[in-house]
Amino acid sequence: MPLRLLDRINRILRESESSNLIYWSRFFLGIIAGFICAVLRVEVIGLLIGLGFYLSSFLLFNYVLKINLEEVGKLKFYTTGLLEFLLAWITIWTLLNTYLV
Repeated sequence: MPLRLLDRINRILRESESSNLIYWSRFFLGIIAGFICAVLRVEVIGLLIGLGFYLSSFLLFNYVLKINLEEVGKLKFYTTGLLEFLLAWITIWTLLNTYLV
C-alpha cells in the first residue's frame, strides 16, 4: 500500500510543476503544525514545532518525493511557500487556541 501511494505521488510530481507541489505542501504543513500547536496548548515550544515542520519539508521533498534541487533552484527550493507556511501556521494556531480556551 505505501509503495502504491509513493508511486502515485511520483507520477503526480512528474505531471505537475515541482515548485507548485512545494508551495501547496508547505501551506498544508503549516495548517497541520498550527493544529498540533493548538491541540497541545504549547506556548514557546510551538515555535520549535513550527520550525521542525518547516525543516522536515526539506527532507520530505529531497528523500520521499525526490525533487531535484538543481531543477527547482536552490533559493527557490528553500523559500517557496515560506510565507504561506508561516501565515497558515500562525493563523490556525491563533484561531484554534482562541476557540479552545
